Amino acid sequence: MSFLEAWFSDVEHRHPDIAALVGAVSAAAADGDRGLFAERNGGDWIRVYAIQRAPIDWIAASGLAADDTAGIRALLRDAYAAWSPRLRRLMTDNDGAYVDRPILALTSATTVAEAVRAYEETMLPRSVETARALEGGTEHLLSAEVPDFGHAGSAHG
Repeated sequence: MSFLEAWFSDVEHRHPDIAALVGAVSAAAADGDRGLFAERNGGDWIRVYAIQRAPIDWIAASGLAADDTAGIRALLRDAYAAWSPRLRRLMTDNDGAYVDRPILALTSATTVAEAVRAYEETMLPRSVETARALEGGTEHLLSAEVPDFGHAGSAHG
């Protein structure tokens, strides 16, 4: 199973039609082969998952990189072509890049060792990327400097 995550920010102002479609909590649709689930999050955000049965490397197998937002949008437009345009916009009008979230990838393994190996092959490269992105990112937590929260000129200044 593949969950492809998409985000919408400032939905009441920037995406009022998406906000109305999702409502106050969530919305879902499925056709037996594909589905989507959209949910409200705090801070006026909506998170959407395009759900489909697909190999763990379906994006790369399509000749795309995970950060090829335009290419993935084109794939989704084709995969969900029979869906209503309003629902398709939940998957193709998002703000920014998609996040690939393969689910249940280990269930096809015949042994625990094989399942762990499949998990490590997928997750270790992701964890290295995340570690590199966060490297040194927590240094500010120990700083004696007072951060500028953008309150200059306010009463709390």
